[in-house]
Amino acid sequence: MYACFYMSGRFGLISSITEQGFYAYSDALVKVILGALMAVVRNTEYVGIIRRWWAAAASASADMDSLIRMAKVPVLSLDLTGSIVSWNANLESLTGLLVSEVKGKKLFDVAHGDNQEAIVEAMKVAKESASSASLIEISIPVGGDSSSGGQRSVSWP
Repeated sequence: MYACFYMSGRFGLISSITEQGFYAYSDALVKVILGALMAVVRNTEYVGIIRRWWAAAASASADMDSLIRMAKVPVLSLDLTGSIVSWNANLESLTGLLVSEVKGKKLFDVAHGDNQEAIVEAMKVAKESASSASLIEISIPVGGDSSSGGQRSVSWP
C-alpha cells in the first residue's frame, strides 16, 4: 500500500501533501491498532490469571469449610469483625445452638460476658497476623444445661 502511494506521488498522480498525510495517518492508525491488539492480549492474560486466583480462592474456601465441618473437635471461624462465619456440628451438640442461630452474630453475643476481654485480645492478635491462631477459653451458654449454671467452658485454637 505504501508503495502505491509512493509511486503515485512520484508520478504526480497525487500531491505531496496527500502523500504525507497518508503516511502520517497510516502510521498513527497502525500504532492505534497495535496498541489495541496488545491491550487485548494483555487483558486476556490478566483475565486468565484472575480466573486461576479465583478458582484457588474458591477451592481454599471449600477446603476450609469441609475441614471445619468434618473436625472431631468444636471449631468455629470468625471474620475480622468478630462475626461467626461457620460453626461445626460438635459445637452444635455441645451448646445446643444451631449454625443458623449463630451465623452472622458477633461472638460477644454468643459467649458469656466474662470472656469479652479474651475475645478482644484474640481478635487483636488475629488482625495483626491473619496466619496465626490463638488459643482462647470462653464460656458459651448451653441450652438446658442446669448442672453448670447454663455455661460450659470450651477451649479451641
